[in-house]
Amino acid sequence: MMQFQFRSRLVIAATVTALTVLAACGDGGGGPIAPAAPDSASGIIKVTAAQMNDSDMSNILYQVKPGSTIILPSGKFRFDGPLTMNTDGITMSGQGSGNDPSKDTILSFAGASSKNGFQAFNVKGITLTNFAVEDAVGNGVFVSASSNVTMDGLRAEWTSDPIHTSQMAYGLYPVNCKGVIVKTARSSAPAMPACTWDSRRISACRKTKPF
Repeated sequence: MMQFQFRSRLVIAATVTALTVLAACGDGGGGPIAPAAPDSASGIIKVTAAQMNDSDMSNILYQVKPGSTIILPSGKFRFDGPLTMNTDGITMSGQGSGNDPSKDTILSFAGASSKNGFQAFNVKGITLTNFAVEDAVGNGVFVSASSNVTMDGLRAEWTSDPIHTSQMAYGLYPVNCKGVIVKTARSSAPAMPACTWDSRRISACRKTKPF
């Protein structure tokens, strides 16, 4: 059974039907490298460590074709602004959401000038899996007005002084979304319950917990 702990701001809300879980909840360094080219046969984009910077990742996310899979490398990578997705049917997968950059994928937004870490708007189908977002100025992972949203194996953490680091500090935050599934996720955002709902909504968190 899910434990409600008021030290976390990981907020997930969902509506359950017989077959689906529906959710509706409230609001690098170096010069540019050529964007990764997808495998034309498989629709897989393998991002290199050299491309894990604001300019190249923005280009990759802007140019990605619907239905593609973006694979992120292991390492800890710093970004100055949010990574934004507006394309349908995308899967973005890292190597792991732990704390070891030799084998995990860690997106750091420490000192970033813009809100949110990763964000997506108005997409039909998005799967985010196996990566970590650290020290976002706003929310860790923010998905708005979208459907069929899956967050699996993510970590959203504020590594020092989380209350004063972030202006919002929700770890994983889908808002006005349908078909949301969140599982095996972790968040260190303080002062809010792990999952909340109102009389029209029911939690769909699976193995989701605060630190």
